Amino acid sequence: MGTRVLIVDADERFSSELTRNLGGHGFVVSCVPRGEDAIAFIREQATDVVLLNVALPGGQVLDILREIKLVGPLTQVIMLAGEETVDVAIRGMKLGAYDCIVVSGQRELIEEKINKARALKSAQEERIKRAEVDRLVMKREW
Repeated sequence: MGTRVLIVDADERFSSELTRNLGGHGFVVSCVPRGEDAIAFIREQATDVVLLNVALPGGQVLDILREIKLVGPLTQVIMLAGEETVDVAIRGMKLGAYDCIVVSGQRELIEEKINKARALKSAQEERIKRAEVDRLVMKREW
């Protein structure tokens, strides 16, 4: 199965275009327009990478980021920012977002960042599995 990407953006045209582009490159893409919808989605479906627009209506994007990381701690979040919202994206990275992309003129960079974020998540999952196996082996040795 391809990398599962959730786009959180109220701009339907941008989300549709990005969905077509990423879907054409093998990503499994879903879209929601609001942060609350993203949290509900992640609770229901495994998600590898979230593309989170920092300019979501309501202005609570950092709270949404915190909640996403609580619900799906291994889910990697990439903050999508415009020139005027980079400061919010940087604060998001300090709160656990994987990376930030200034969207204007950077669309080809999005796919690269998703792949790197997915690789990080896979490495984290593998470390957790190895730790669990080691714990089970140690239990049996006693």
